[in-house]
Amino acid sequence: MDLYIVSAAVSLAVAAAIAGAFLTHVGVQAGAPRCSDCVFYVEGPAALVQTNGSAYLVRGPVLANSSIMAQYAWAYGPDGRPLRPGEELVCPVLMRVEVVDGIAYASCVGR
Repeated sequence: MDLYIVSAAVSLAVAAAIAGAFLTHVGVQAGAPRCSDCVFYVEGPAALVQTNGSAYLVRGPVLANSSIMAQYAWAYGPDGRPLRPGEELVCPVLMRVEVVDGIAYASCVGR
């Protein structure tokens, strides 16, 4: 009987540690999740870059093939205005990204 109590206590402690680890990282992403409708945060520096046909969420301040985290149909800035081709939104600290039907709406947090 004592072995069952010890096993249950150890299992509960492990489950609490795992749940605590997940809760401390909720919201801020190391990369961008694949989704067509979601909201997430990316630690900076990060940029949302609009090209002629797509928008790219990239790690760092410039578009490079190795830095692409996600691709979207189009991008909108914090003022609700669509980004023009060649325009980018760079966030040095934290970027909030809301994706609706494959379109990214982004703003910087903690400038």
